[in-house]
Parts: sequence; structure tokens; C-alpha cells
Amino acid sequence: MNLIGYIEESPHIMVLWSAFGIFFCIFLLSIPMYIIRKLGFGKYFEKPFAILIGVILVSWVIGFVTQIILFFSGVSGLRLMLIWGGMFMTYLIFGLFNRKMIFKWANEKNVLKRRGA
Repeated sequence: MNLIGYIEESPHIMVLWSAFGIFFCIFLLSIPMYIIRKLGFGKYFEKPFAILIGVILVSWVIGFVTQIILFFSGVSGLRLMLIWGGMFMTYLIFGLFNRKMIFKWANEKNVLKRRGA
């Protein structure tokens, strides 16, 4: 049995992925980031990894809520997988194309916190 057939027969796998699989992805991303930092190239990869981690965290929150609602609505497992994948790709593309504004916004918020405002 292939992965798609398994997900089609067991749609709860996509709900579990949207709840706990994200932490696995973050762990897998932290390994190469640790190695890159130890090699001295961390400053070149910090922003792309920050965007990717942010996208994964947004996908975790919104994706889990969406998957729960769709699962209890009786949507098939394949559709759950396609919806979650589409959401993730949409957030990733948005994050990549708007990274300058995202970092500008994040820097403004950090400055406000440091000043005590």
C-alpha cells in the first residue's frame, strides 16, 4: 500500500500530521541549521530559516484548526492532504515574496518592546 492510499483510508493521519508532524519538521530543520552555524555560515542562512520556521508555525496553528473542522465534516483524507499542502505552499510563497516587509514589521515590534512602549 502506498502513502496516498493509506492517507485516503485513514484521514485521521492528516489531522495527526497537522498537530504533531510540524514539530518533527522543525526538529529536522534545526539539525542543518546547527551544522551550518558550527561551520560559520549561519549569518547567511538565518533569514531563510526564520521565514521557513515562521511559515511552519503559522501552518501548524491554522492548519490544525482547518484539518479538525474538515475531518469532522467528513472530507476525505486525500483532500485533507491537498488542502494542507496548498495552505503550506501558499504561506511559503507569501513569506518568500514578502520577506522584507515581514522582517521590517518584526524589527519594529522588537524595538517597541525594548523601549518599554
